Amino acid sequence: MQPLTFQHPETPGLVSIITPMRNGRAYLQEALDGIAAQTYDAWELVIVEDGSPEPAEDVVRAFASAHPNHRVTYLRNDPSCGAAYSRNRAFLESRGEYIAFLDCDDRWLPTHLDACVSSLVESGDDLAYSTVVMFASSDHALLGLWGPTPEEVQSFPTSLFGRSFVTPSATVVRRYVVGEVGPWDAGYRCCEDADFMMRAASAGKRFRYVGGAHCLYRKEHAGATTQRLAETIEEFAAISTKHLGMPGARRGRCSRAIASSLELAAKLHTSQRQASDPSVQPARAALLYYTAWRMRPKRWKNLVRAGYCRLRHGFDAGVQRVDRPSLPGSVTATPQRHAA
Repeated sequence: MQPLTFQHPETPGLVSIITPMRNGRAYLQEALDGIAAQTYDAWELVIVEDGSPEPAEDVVRAFASAHPNHRVTYLRNDPSCGAAYSRNRAFLESRGEYIAFLDCDDRWLPTHLDACVSSLVESGDDLAYSTVVMFASSDHALLGLWGPTPEEVQSFPTSLFGRSFVTPSATVVRRYVVGEVGPWDAGYRCCEDADFMMRAASAGKRFRYVGGAHCLYRKEHAGATTQRLAETIEEFAAISTKHLGMPGARRGRCSRAIASSLELAAKLHTSQRQASDPSVQPARAALLYYTAWRMRPKRWKNLVRAGYCRLRHGFDAGVQRVDRPSLPGSVTATPQRHAA
């Protein structure tokens, strides 16, 4: 991935909040309220609406009018180009020393930016992230916590291969990290965030875990990536495989973790319980089980399962990537519009 060149000089101390949005009008105001409540007041906001049929530009403009001391920028993609492309377009508009990711359906507690920026300043590290509190979209009931265990923090970056516990909406990075690591890969449909975090770790960027929970992560709503669970786990395994030689990671443990992800993806593709998952493709299971066996030959049952699935469900070895531009310039998009 090539480095990313920003269009504007960096403003010391400023946080550029990057928010991609598609069909997020119903959730956006809560996200904006969380930004307004931040105890760290040096921020700008760049929102890229990704071809939503029901635009939310009026909501963004109202927010900009209520916060005249902050730069608020609204951009729109026509047609939709995906969340990764939208983030990349927003990166180019950023001016802050720091970049904070915020999906439009998530919310920040007032301490989020303060906790992350303070941690980066004190430690000199490159990326700061915290645990998130998961809540149900329907009734806002709390569903639990998602973040690293103490052992996962201790075994980083090997632990990145077990599960994706660095949540974008709970992460703040120094802008040069995005510039050096490069844009988010728009070819991934579900796990472009995991790919970026692994690329950052492979580049030697230092991650800092911030204690406490400073972000609320919405679950169980239409359009959520986790609705495509089989594809998400499969894509995570593919990304992990690409980064298997990551410096500082224990290759044997990483291989075992990838094999476990492949096995889980295969099970999800053939599970009757996943009938509501639109990404389920039973013909994918044979290749996934076979690849899991190749990574862990002692688990010979996966080879048997691969043969069984091939007989029962067929065989699909197609590449599970989408053809989307990674950077602005290769598609037609509406002109930039500033809300303030």
